[in-house]
Amino acid sequence: MLSKILIWQPNTLTGDADELFIPAPGERAVFQHLSAQNPACNMNTCTATDCYFYQARRIAESSHVVIVNHALLLADIAVENKALPEYKRLVIDEGHHLESAATDSLTYRMDREEMGRVLGDLGRASGSGSRRASGLLNEIASRARQSLPPDKSGAVEMVANQAAEGVVNVYSHSVSFFDVLLDFLRTK
Repeated sequence: MLSKILIWQPNTLTGDADELFIPAPGERAVFQHLSAQNPACNMNTCTATDCYFYQARRIAESSHVVIVNHALLLADIAVENKALPEYKRLVIDEGHHLESAATDSLTYRMDREEMGRVLGDLGRASGSGSRRASGLLNEIASRARQSLPPDKSGAVEMVANQAAEGVVNVYSHSVSFFDVLLDFLRTK
């Protein structure tokens, strides 16, 4: 991947990733890490004076008219208005797609299985009679035991275990919620 970038970079005028053939997820991850797509990349810390993204942004900041497509506008919203310069008026190219694109990108769907997965990743009180956390909560308690004095790590572990019991409670209520919702939908 790095050889592709080293060959492409001196010849590109835009820095647009679409100019590269990046089929593999691993290659895309490497490119994202090296590009302005990396969340750690921002105008205040960017050391690359020839950064294509920030060159384009500086040009856009001095523009009187900014034209964006619906995807860029929604991406700007997602990153809290850090992608586009400030504007008073905006021309939206492909604006007829804006409503459906906004619905798709700003909608979060949660079903019974997804709820179970998310809560399972967070952690539950594990084992019969055991009050120890599992999942992310267990990881937090484990790291606290490794890096904090016993009195502090014990407090963290206690809170993690209490949170795990809460996760069990939330999971139980979510199952009931989805059961009631399913019954309601079946009667309609």
